[in-house]
Amino acid sequence: NSIKHGGRCIAGIQLDDANQPITSSGRPVWIRPVGATGHGEVLAHMVTRFNLLDIVQLDITGKNPEGHQSENVRFTPSSLGKIGTLSKQSLDSLCDSESTIFGNRGKAVSPEAVNGLQHSLMLIKVSEGQITSVTYPDRPGKPQVRFEFFYNGNAYDLPITDPAFIDRYNHNPNILADIPFCHLCLSLGTLHEGWYYKLVAGVIM
Repeated sequence: NSIKHGGRCIAGIQLDDANQPITSSGRPVWIRPVGATGHGEVLAHMVTRFNLLDIVQLDITGKNPEGHQSENVRFTPSSLGKIGTLSKQSLDSLCDSESTIFGNRGKAVSPEAVNGLQHSLMLIKVSEGQITSVTYPDRPGKPQVRFEFFYNGNAYDLPITDPAFIDRYNHNPNILADIPFCHLCLSLGTLHEGWYYKLVAGVIM
């Protein structure tokens, strides 16, 4: 449930009728409900009530893949509703085992390389991490909160788009001080200034 163009990008792992994760080819099956808006964002007021690990029911009206964002689906807005909560203990078995994040060790993926990707969402577990706040010249007064972490021995430094976590960090910059590990939902965004940027869309502690 992350920030996207003034609205929200929502995504999650699909569950069966017994609320057990559905998998395919060794990976959980992800879905990203998209809205009928300019960039596919969902209107914020529709989903701000949902928290990470909530089990949300919705009616899917059709698939809407867009390149590497194969998980995109259309849905009926009025069908959204919370029906439960997933246990944190379930997350380890749902983590990805890829050697790198979206095919490389950098902050973004080139238009040429993105054609080789079949997905745009991942779940990983990290035990070393640091939160930083960076202000850029073109965004004065709007610092960007970033997550520096190691994954499979590689260092990553990615922006966080999880509004709930950003709010908690702003109230407590040492939020990770006593946290031995956390799970990160990672997303690969749409084309921006010639690149597809990697985002920390959700932080589960």
